[in-house]
Amino acid sequence: MQKEDVESLHALGTAIPGPARDRGLDAPTRAIAGFVLIASLVWIVLHACYTAFPMIRPGADIVMEAKFESLVKARLFSSEDRFRVLVFGNSKTLAGFRPEQFDAAFKPGVHSYNLGLPGDARILPILEAALAAGNVPTHVLLTIPWDNKPKPTLLDRLRDDESILYTLVPFRDLPRDIVAFIATSHFQFRARYEESRQERDRMLAQRGWYFIKGQRFFPSGELPDDYSIPTDHPDEFLARDVPARSFVLSELERLSRAYGFKVVLVPGNMRRHAQASAPAADGQRSVAVADHPDMRIIGPDYWIYPPADYADSVHLNPVGASEYTRDLARLVADSGMLN
Repeated sequence: MQKEDVESLHALGTAIPGPARDRGLDAPTRAIAGFVLIASLVWIVLHACYTAFPMIRPGADIVMEAKFESLVKARLFSSEDRFRVLVFGNSKTLAGFRPEQFDAAFKPGVHSYNLGLPGDARILPILEAALAAGNVPTHVLLTIPWDNKPKPTLLDRLRDDESILYTLVPFRDLPRDIVAFIATSHFQFRARYEESRQERDRMLAQRGWYFIKGQRFFPSGELPDDYSIPTDHPDEFLARDVPARSFVLSELERLSRAYGFKVVLVPGNMRRHAQASAPAADGQRSVAVADHPDMRIIGPDYWIYPPADYADSVHLNPVGASEYTRDLARLVADSGMLN
């Protein structure tokens, strides 16, 4: 065999894998592929556990998901509902506004929902979810103002580590949740799980109102009359900031024009001793938000309630929630917006 033929056969042997050659990947590539495979399997297993056992999560997470997934995506209103009211806010609204009691203060045709979110003051995500599901209100009541932030940029979104982490690893708190669930269930796992399910279903049946009894300071669910904490400022009026411009404000106006609803900023609630009362001159004000004719502010910045109406330092108990809802219904009725 000539030299040229030998060289050709050698080149062919190196180009086409054969039994005598290693057909596998090199060691670093195999290690990376193995790691990715194992990580993917772990992700799938943890996500399956996270999805299969939602009731082991903290109550705030259960309420949040239930409102997004079960409440706003269901059919909230009927053709008989002349006035369709969605009330937004944070956990103080979640525990403070009772829709059935609010509706009962008016003639038939008023139907409301409590869309307050625990630990979350955002307005747009849940409002947009409700609108996308066909739940179009006639009135949107806000118990807290919109923020003053401009439209988020791509860089802002890339810097939002928490949102990115939650999107990629939604079960990141699963180990903590499991430990907390075991610790609070006293090894009565089935009963504790069913109790959480019933609490969620009760919140949905009550159209979003939820008594946060798990955070109450005393078994009675009431604070003593002299209750106070070091962060209280009983002589200081806490005026809420109502920005004249912001991305959320612009979006609220755009949505209100597109869907034909009005946006109204209403009073919140405050525990006595925590802050001074809102100025009496603001008690019955009704003013338009600058450059936004379908957006108004009615009433004071907040109403003051006695400690006995609170289950903890910031959240109303059922009695306090009834008082707050009664005051809000009276204010809305006096404004004439639901006539």
